[in-house]
Amino acid sequence: MGKWLELSIAETAEALKSNCAEGLREAEATKRLEKYGLNEIREKKDFTAIRLFAAQFRSFLVAILLVALAVSAIIGDIVDAVVIFAVLVIIAVLGFVQEFKAEKAMAALKRISVLEATVIREGKPKRIDSKLLVPGDLILIKPGDKLPADLRLIEGIELSIDEAMLTGESRPAGKHSERLSGKVQIAEQKNMAFMNTIAVCGHGKGIVVATGMQTEFGKLAGLIQTISEEESPLKKRVEYLAKQLGTAIVLICILLFALMFVAAGAITAESFMLPISLMVAAIPEGLPAVITIALALGVQRMAGHKAIVRRMPAVETLGSAAVICTDKTGTITRNEMSVRKLYVDSRMVDVSGAGYEPSGNFSCNGKTLEIANEKALSLLLDISASCNDAEVFEENSAWKIVGDPTEGALAVLALKANMQKKKRFSEIAFSSERKMMSTLHKISDNKFAYSKGAVEKLLQICDRTIENGKIKTLTAEKKKKILEVEAELASQAYRVIGFAYKKLLSSNEEIERDLVFVGLAAMYDPPRKEAREAIRLCRSAGIKVKMLTGDGKLTACAIAREIGLKDYNKALTGAELDGLSEEEFAAAAIETSVFARINPEHKLRIVEALKNAGEIVAVTGDGINDAPALKRADMGIAMGIKGTDVAKEASDMILQDDNFATIVNAVAEGRRIYANIRNFIKYLLSANFGELAAITIAAVVNLALFDFPLPLIPVQILWINLLTDALPALALSRETGENGIMLQKPRDPKEHILKGNVFFICIAAALATIAALAAFAYGYGFGISGDLAKGRAMAFTSIVLFELVLVFNCRAEGKTVFEMPLFSNKYLIAAVVSSLALQLVVIYSAWLQPLFGTVALGFADWGIIVMLSAGALLVPYVDRALKPLIRKLI
Repeated sequence: MGKWLELSIAETAEALKSNCAEGLREAEATKRLEKYGLNEIREKKDFTAIRLFAAQFRSFLVAILLVALAVSAIIGDIVDAVVIFAVLVIIAVLGFVQEFKAEKAMAALKRISVLEATVIREGKPKRIDSKLLVPGDLILIKPGDKLPADLRLIEGIELSIDEAMLTGESRPAGKHSERLSGKVQIAEQKNMAFMNTIAVCGHGKGIVVATGMQTEFGKLAGLIQTISEEESPLKKRVEYLAKQLGTAIVLICILLFALMFVAAGAITAESFMLPISLMVAAIPEGLPAVITIALALGVQRMAGHKAIVRRMPAVETLGSAAVICTDKTGTITRNEMSVRKLYVDSRMVDVSGAGYEPSGNFSCNGKTLEIANEKALSLLLDISASCNDAEVFEENSAWKIVGDPTEGALAVLALKANMQKKKRFSEIAFSSERKMMSTLHKISDNKFAYSKGAVEKLLQICDRTIENGKIKTLTAEKKKKILEVEAELASQAYRVIGFAYKKLLSSNEEIERDLVFVGLAAMYDPPRKEAREAIRLCRSAGIKVKMLTGDGKLTACAIAREIGLKDYNKALTGAELDGLSEEEFAAAAIETSVFARINPEHKLRIVEALKNAGEIVAVTGDGINDAPALKRADMGIAMGIKGTDVAKEASDMILQDDNFATIVNAVAEGRRIYANIRNFIKYLLSANFGELAAITIAAVVNLALFDFPLPLIPVQILWINLLTDALPALALSRETGENGIMLQKPRDPKEHILKGNVFFICIAAALATIAALAAFAYGYGFGISGDLAKGRAMAFTSIVLFELVLVFNCRAEGKTVFEMPLFSNKYLIAAVVSSLALQLVVIYSAWLQPLFGTVALGFADWGIIVMLSAGALLVPYVDRALKPLIRKLI
């Protein structure tokens, strides 16, 4: 970096063969991209296919299978050893495929959530993916930008950059464009800006001097590669549940081993293998992988609906959101500002034209006005053009803006009168505390200050106004009249901006004081068509919506009324909040739906008050100062279009379309994902506990009656586990969800994952046990005919069929197979058909029968199996009937 800070601006441009006004040509940028590569930090790749496949063998449960495999080989049970080996491979492959898809899904999302930069190429500003930047590119810098590369500054107006992540300095560094000399530390390189630092205030331009791993940040990343992934709280709870269940199942299997040892009088291969096989079958070891893929698929679906989830654990949080604190502009409204009215010289001026096309005229009482003859109007338009950071341009026959939509509307307003932006030599950037912006311009031999901002704030620093082309004293009565006009416009949902100016008489004169008030501009940003329906859905789902905006109270209330927001007439302003005690503020945060004229500090306090009240809070934000509130909220949601890079980095989710309805859709998706996870946990435990109960009861009978064989052998148990824990369980994660999912109240995030399903699991396990033992008894001839292979084949098949029927009763909470569209989940139909086909192959394939200990079954046998397995259809009905009775007894 040393050479760049020592060069002048002209020398820097020459060295990089760039142009300080026009930037690079597109063809040249393409050549340089091929030479220098993408502007990105290469991450340390911990994720590889081989490593992921090896990870499938690390679990305690798979270790048990490996022990079983070794024991089978040692004692010469080659059939069981081969089958266990095959099961191990299949489980590993399934887990690998699922997790590989999850990794790919997350990688795709990282590619979607990109950092953009405003670059000037061929003289035109445009937003591009920062990865496409090359040395020599000309970059525009505005407050809130995360800098996309290392830059040599060629312009800096009141520019300050937060470089704490690079230098450790807590205070932003002031920047300029003058050359430096000598060996200067990074913290002192005032004419340089570095990748991933944040522009805090002011504006500037810079030429890219380094990209990717050649930047200061890239060099640091090359030395310290840190990639950390957060594990979902849901996944942690499920794994904790699996450990609890595993402990209980291990104890039961130890008891089973003891019973078989006592019954046989010695340790046999069966007495060792059966408990181990049953242990593996009973514990839902595939659950973490299924949850991972379910979350990843849900995140992908959200991405397809314009909601980019940056952290997968946030998917779970969405399902329990109870309060959404949302911005107004661009989120509730369309963010298509256009100035419709002006108030100058005590007259209301109508402005025609729509959108960003700079065409239209100015009229008063139906008469078109000549701008040249209107001093106050002309001055207002001049301030609109010059005290403005937005750019208006035409691209592909469409007019677009780069910058804030409000400033864009004012820039378009000025262009309708062919008013061009005057060059500024200094500025006082907008701040949320002052609620205004001022720029300084030299016009002829005089210097002027142009200001725009909130009307009430602007009037506080104005002492004169323009009347009939002359400057007059701004009396208290005139101020009152202006405020009344503003209130009337705001009540019609207009956003109102005030304009003022003054001629500077000395270089040390205070800028924002003793100004001349010029007039008002009223712009309208209509609500999104889908906003009203989204608000209604939130109300039906028990979610409170609170609108937090910097606009005036009347404007906020007018929009809130249009979208159907509850209690909009009880709105509070930031000033009113400041006058409340802590207790009153906490109560207001809960009870109030509309907050107007608030600062980011107010937003943070509101979020904290809601969280202290036990609410799960989602909050939207787009500015630098919104980052604390986004971080503090349970779910931080940044705007993808108008959001600053700081806000996006602090968020859990990014809205690509800045649309409130997208948030509501994401909440519904979060609820659906959580419901699906609960459903396949219910299914897996119901199925696995049925196998465990059947074998344990048979072992007890074996001990009591002696010579009573067990209904299943180890290889059959492993096969059942493979069939039911794989495809059908995974297919449940594809359920589209219940129609009434947004009619339910937000769930308690602390609730147990099995809440409300324990009775269902117990009933299903009991009926599965009855079906398996009854089928075994029938096939075995009740111990008379002694056809053990047939008995086991029937028990084996009855459990498989029972579980394949049961899965249709686990598709939705409290819904039976007859209350859900049968073919709405094509993946489930395919999974069940495939599993049944595989079971038929095992039963009827002559070369597989010896491996699985099965024989071919006849029509009568299938009649018994189907009748017994149909008991799975009764599970939800028995659950509904017994649950209230058991609750009364408890």
